Amino acid sequence: LFPYTTLFRSWSAGTTTKIQPNTSMTCNSDYTLTLSDLNRGKTTVAATATGDLPLLPGQTTALTATGTGSATTTFTDSPKLTIDNSVLSVTDTNNNGLTDAGDVINYRVQVTNAGNDSVADIVVTESAQGSATVAVPLTCDPSPPTIVPGAPLSCTGSYTITSSDVDSPSATITATANATGTSRNGAGRSVSGTASVVTTRLTQDP
Repeated sequence: LFPYTTLFRSWSAGTTTKIQPNTSMTCNSDYTLTLSDLNRGKTTVAATATGDLPLLPGQTTALTATGTGSATTTFTDSPKLTIDNSVLSVTDTNNNGLTDAGDVINYRVQVTNAGNDSVADIVVTESAQGSATVAVPLTCDPSPPTIVPGAPLSCTGSYTITSSDVDSPSATITATANATGTSRNGAGRSVSGTASVVTTRLTQDP
């Protein structure tokens, strides 16, 4: 249901015709879904038909007949978040040309709404695992983090390499990003993206 598509066929406003007893008239028009419809999970189309009855002997004003009807269609909630975790750069703070203690790894985590309605209350986390596992503080845009279908949420953060990281057997920093949110602009169900992992190899200078 995204991009928004024509869903309903109804009658055109102002259509005028004459129908005989025990017969029917079919009128068609299009309705295009909006993001608000998808966030609500349903939409209702209402219709009204009016007509004048034939004049009876002695009548000067025709009686009017009116009928109303409506149709409600519900939509499947299909939320999905994708996560792209990457290293933007490594700041060589001591200018020795090595990736070692004191250097800063700069991360970007991009979360994209790949579902069919808005996702709100998004929480993005990043953890860096070297000699220990440490949470990486993130700054996200937009804030508060609500994203419409197809839109990204971009977060950045950094981790400073320690000497213990360099001396660890793996000599790597593995960063893992996760994201969760709530579909239908906060009124739907929980959704989480598949964790995205990126690894930076450190320089062990003998």
